[in-house]
Amino acid sequence: MSHRDPATIITKQHCGQIIKNYNKCHKKDFKMLSYAVASAEEAKGFLGEYFRLAIMCWEPTQSENEELPHEEALQADENFNHEITEENALKTDDATLLKFFIKKLPLVHEEHEKVVIFRKEGRLYSTLLAELLEYSPHLWCPKVYLSSSHLLVLEDLDELGYHSLTNKETLKVEEMLPILKGLAAMHASSILYELYDKSIEDNYAECLKEITVHPDIPWFQVGLKALLEVAKIHPRYQAEESQKFIEQELPYHLRSLYFMVNPSPKYRNVVCHRDSWGGNIFINSEDSEASAIFVDFQTCRYCPPIIDVIFTLFLNLSKEERVAKEKSYLEYYWQQLQFYTKSDKESDVCLGLNETDFWESYEEFKLIGYVYRALAKSILEVPTEMVDENYKNVDRTEPLLSYLEDNEEFQEIMFECVEDIVEAVVEMSLMS
Repeated sequence: MSHRDPATIITKQHCGQIIKNYNKCHKKDFKMLSYAVASAEEAKGFLGEYFRLAIMCWEPTQSENEELPHEEALQADENFNHEITEENALKTDDATLLKFFIKKLPLVHEEHEKVVIFRKEGRLYSTLLAELLEYSPHLWCPKVYLSSSHLLVLEDLDELGYHSLTNKETLKVEEMLPILKGLAAMHASSILYELYDKSIEDNYAECLKEITVHPDIPWFQVGLKALLEVAKIHPRYQAEESQKFIEQELPYHLRSLYFMVNPSPKYRNVVCHRDSWGGNIFINSEDSEASAIFVDFQTCRYCPPIIDVIFTLFLNLSKEERVAKEKSYLEYYWQQLQFYTKSDKESDVCLGLNETDFWESYEEFKLIGYVYRALAKSILEVPTEMVDENYKNVDRTEPLLSYLEDNEEFQEIMFECVEDIVEAVVEMSLMS
């Protein structure tokens, strides 16, 4: 890990507020001695820079003087930028080393889309998500100790025994179950919150806007266009009738995706994470009762809970694994959701959900799982140097088709993805 001058990342005043919030949350009385920052180079994401923060603290007892040790030396140190390690922390009498995770907005124009998204996530962490956690027996998102226009300081999940599932292409049962448990706990929190508190949609609409699946979002439109072109060259669809369907009817049917991610007038809506791929999921392998913890809530929406379940199944399992185990995973999620929402006062009627609707919603919204899997594969399965700004938001078709032509394995993956999309659309057309 490379170290940076803490003053360029976070200030002494920020750290003081973090400790204040930490004390309030954990009923402690820590006083800050010093702090240090190091780059979290292993953390990956498109939004922001990532750092680890260490704050050395001291907690006075009732019999001790309330003044901090070495106070005169600290006052003389204007920068307050001591290098902190476990080794020298232990050499300081009565010192405790607290660790946090920093997400910092990069230097971009105030009107840049990253600013809007970053602030949306910050508001969610410090308001709605914190309120929802009060209705849950399990932790499913990290606690936030500071949220500003350019900084998010969260608890360090590594320190709690959690590890990321980054770079895991197909998850095992022992990884999937905590994830589904975490989703159920999060969704149940939304249901109970609205049952006993207030409307999420009415009070937090600004924090829950769509930023990925929309006609005006370049990333999504560029991706869809590329998928349609892949469908046109698929060996199974070379007949004139098939080509006509792909050219004229398939784009029309794909418009239904825009309605799937919105609040549903038909099904019960909850707060959904909606980006549950391995890099945004942390699990605790040592605690079999712990649910997964999710990070990166910038795509969070208020929509049917099945959307999160679909994203989880389609983004983290191979097609073979998904088809073989989707029924058991769906049943497990439903059991967990029932468990977390169960009390003497509640019923399916007042909770606004039932098992029939749950299974029906899975069939109705599966298309978004097929499309999102295809879009993810079009980015994750190509060389990283291909995925520049032009590839993501301007023109993915030409480079994708070129790579597909030269790479048989990638061709097989993309053909499988578009075949699933076409078959799902045909099936939906026959049912409507």
